[in-house]
Amino acid sequence: MRSLIQILKFSFVGVMNTAVDLGVFNFLIFLFGAVTGVFFILFKMAAFLAAVLNSYIMNKSFVFGVKEYSVNKGEFSRFILVSFLGMMINTIVAFLVYTLVYAYGDVLPYYIAANAGAISGSVAVFFWNFFGYKFFVFKDKDGK
Repeated sequence: MRSLIQILKFSFVGVMNTAVDLGVFNFLIFLFGAVTGVFFILFKMAAFLAAVLNSYIMNKSFVFGVKEYSVNKGEFSRFILVSFLGMMINTIVAFLVYTLVYAYGDVLPYYIAANAGAISGSVAVFFWNFFGYKFFVFKDKDGK
C-alpha cells in the first residue's frame, strides 16, 4: 500500500515536473522562434534541468517523506546521477519521437511535434526515475 501511495504521489509530482519542463521548453521555443537540430537538444536539456530542481524538493519531502530539510551531499549526488541518466533517456526518446513525427512525417507543425517528443521523453523516463529515487536516492534508513 505504501508503494502505491508513493507511485500516486510520484505521478502527481511528475505532472508538476512535466509542466515545468514543457513551460521552459516552450518558452525557449517562443524566445528563439523555432527548434531545430542541436537547439532542440539544448532546449530539452535546459527544460529537464529546471524540472529536476523542482523534482528534488518535491520528491524528497512529499513523495519519499525524508524529514531532514538540509541537502545531504551524498543523497543529492545520487539524485543528480539518477536524474542525469534520466535526462539522457528523456532527451534521446524526445529527439527520436520529434524526428520521426516532424522531420519524416512533415504532417504536424514543429511546435506540436516538439511537444509530442517532449511528452514521450517524460513518459519514457517515469519508471527509471521512480525506482532510482526510491531504491538508490531516498532509500529508507533500514535499506527498504
